[in-house]
Amino acid sequence: MPLWIRCLSVLSLLLVLATAGAQNPKKSKRKKQKAISLCDRNVKQGVKGRVYFQRGNRMPSPTATDRPGKGIGVARRIGFFELTKAEQAEEARQGGFFKNIKTRLLKETRSDAQGCFAVSLPPGIYSMMVWEEGFWYANSFTGDGRIMEVEVKEGEQTQVEFRINHSAVY
Repeated sequence: MPLWIRCLSVLSLLLVLATAGAQNPKKSKRKKQKAISLCDRNVKQGVKGRVYFQRGNRMPSPTATDRPGKGIGVARRIGFFELTKAEQAEEARQGGFFKNIKTRLLKETRSDAQGCFAVSLPPGIYSMMVWEEGFWYANSFTGDGRIMEVEVKEGEQTQVEFRINHSAVY
């Protein structure tokens, strides 16, 4: 047998062995575990929802070809405080920004890049705020000044859509 055929046979054998060694049978049988989105996560009792950021002209118009939507989902730090009235927090600047909140921060969570979050909480009424531009932000108030009131009932999941709209015009 000529030398070049022997060399070719040896190289072919080495290539087959190298390829077989690269495929780990344990790894090939394993399925990639899909990351669970917070949008798909449920809580038995607490709050689930999305945080949206809105900017620009949000006015509906009969001639507009694209109606204003909910906004874009954003990742943010979210705080659940004891029920807080506006006079229990110092206004950091106009438009729903607060600092020096006098009620306790009971629980914190984060929304993911799509704005989704889910947090377990005991039954109660809370004030929900997001950390925005270095302050706590909320834009919803009851008639008697309670900030972004969210109620969690026994064994229920409360749905919330939180819109950060300080950069939007209506």
